Amino acid sequence: MAEVGQSLPDFKLRAAMGGETIDVEPAKYKGQKWLVISAYPAAFTGGCSNQTSSFNRALQQFKDRNTEVIGFSTDPVPSLRTWAQGMGGIGYPLASDFWPHGKASEALGILNTEGGTARRSVTIVDPQGRVRWFQLYQPGTVPDPKDVLAELEKLQKA
Repeated sequence: MAEVGQSLPDFKLRAAMGGETIDVEPAKYKGQKWLVISAYPAAFTGGCSNQTSSFNRALQQFKDRNTEVIGFSTDPVPSLRTWAQGMGGIGYPLASDFWPHGKASEALGILNTEGGTARRSVTIVDPQGRVRWFQLYQPGTVPDPKDVLAELEKLQKA
């Protein structure tokens, strides 16, 4: 489980990015950038579309703070690609924890074992690969990128 102060568990996932499929491996950012992992239960739903598009609208603000955003769910890559295209494109990778199903979600402590989906959450990881902030959101609640940016700024100033 990813706990504040501990290292982010290692994982490598396929991801939809633009019209392509890429590999996403948070360890590649180690020593270079902060990460925000925005996890959501399922593509093509209102709350998840709202979460993903709102982080996309705030993407430049994250980049200005030396931070990469990674979307994260248990949906397969082709579904994530189609979903992103339907929203007009998303400027950050949408990682798929589809196979082996939920393995990275379980390591992060966000797997909903009853539904087989990632639970809605946001994780901030520092350039050393340590989890610095984690928030789990109740069903019906969507993270606000402004709040995440505020937490990121506090952590970067500390």
